[in-house]
Amino acid sequence: MIIAVTNLKGGVGKSTIARNLAAYFIKQRVKTCIIDTDLEQRTTCDWQERRDNSEVHIPVFPMTTVNALPKDVETHSADGYQIIIVDGVPQMDQVATRTMLISDILLIPITPSIDDLKSFERFLTRFEEVNIHRRHPDIFGAQQIRRTQ
Repeated sequence: MIIAVTNLKGGVGKSTIARNLAAYFIKQRVKTCIIDTDLEQRTTCDWQERRDNSEVHIPVFPMTTVNALPKDVETHSADGYQIIIVDGVPQMDQVATRTMLISDILLIPITPSIDDLKSFERFLTRFEEVNIHRRHPDIFGAQQIRRTQ
């Protein structure tokens, strides 16, 4: 199962939610990892390096390249991870679109502010476009991105 925690806005708690979900599933003995998609900040990768080694181990992998997210998910699925949590990037770009395409569950954290609501409206517009692409990939003339089962 692929769970994405994403929003087009930063500072809404995506990384914190992704880490807490991973910790929960690991404590339930479900093999879980996180993919950090933020190529610039690597917040979750940095967090993993700072963690106390006596705590439960949460595997965090950096996304390799912008176009590699589906392949990264496939690789980690093949490694036996039952749940892959995608810590989403706070931008409307290819990574956000690919995240929406490959995910089984999308979590979109927002804070109660007008800025977050405006951002969420833009997110919903993109989500609707992605759903059209998912149902009819030929409309956009783009190659369909394989979903990992």
